[in-house]
Amino acid sequence: MSLSGCGDSGDDTTTTAPMPTEKSIAEVVVATEDLSTLAAALTAANLVDTFKDENAKFTVFAPTNDAFDALSAVSESLLTCLLKPTGVSMLTNVLKYHVVAEVKMAASLESGSELPTILDNYSLNVTIDDGTVKINNATVVKADMNASNGVVHEIDEVLIPMPIFKAPDCGSGDLAALVTSVKTLSTLATALTAAELVPTFSCTDNDTDCKGPFTVFAPTDDAFTKVPNLNCYLQPENKGALTSLLEYHVLPSYVLAADIKNEDKQVTLDDNETLTFVLKGETVEIVNGNRKAKVTNADNFANDGVAHIIDEVLLPSNANCTSADFTV
Repeated sequence: MSLSGCGDSGDDTTTTAPMPTEKSIAEVVVATEDLSTLAAALTAANLVDTFKDENAKFTVFAPTNDAFDALSAVSESLLTCLLKPTGVSMLTNVLKYHVVAEVKMAASLESGSELPTILDNYSLNVTIDDGTVKINNATVVKADMNASNGVVHEIDEVLIPMPIFKAPDCGSGDLAALVTSVKTLSTLATALTAAELVPTFSCTDNDTDCKGPFTVFAPTDDAFTKVPNLNCYLQPENKGALTSLLEYHVLPSYVLAADIKNEDKQVTLDDNETLTFVLKGETVEIVNGNRKAKVTNADNFANDGVAHIIDEVLLPSNANCTSADFTV
């Protein structure tokens, strides 16, 4: 693509204004057929409102659908996983790496310059050769798509912020399916069904409204045999107590075993409760009153989070089933 006016003449043309338009950057992206994957990515990363903001000005280097499809050459499931809850954190970093917090029209781009992005401490390199503009290794294929709060330039590659980029692992399904697939977690699967929590932990490939990401500490069947009055918790009238018990095993965040620090405290899905972690060598333990649950099988990946299998049921402070004594 040839861009007249691009070069390194040294003139400061950053103040060149885009042509007036009523559409925000977010609306320009949504209205452009070849940017539909980017639109989906902005939605998944909860960045749509950021690029609707009329009080901020941005330049977005927007990868085309073909550019996103090329990620499949790296990994067949990479793009799908980035768009799921497990991949949102890394997806957000990737998207921010495509954005400059000022308006840069094509004519203002200078060869050899660096453009600081809204991803902290990361910049983009501009190269212009015979009218062809490159941003890092990506080529600008369509320039100066004007918006009310900035400008969009289409590019033919997704820009990857190395070295922080790490491909997320989404496993082969969602957390609900993962629990169901493990034979030693059948009681947990039954409990999730009784508490009507299965939809919370379900996230199919075609689901655009997945919840999460979550970290689930999944007690085995043997762990549940140690729970007094378990059958009481599985009765329909005690669904609230069972829900509290199960939510005490879930963090509303994505925490791999390697991310857990000694004496860490994490708020659970029931935000009135916390879990405390202790590291003993490579073993992760969760302090639960006078008892400790050990992680026996860590980092079981799903597209809406990760599960760590544990050998004890965790007992929240409000654990009860009618008047039953829930101490062990």
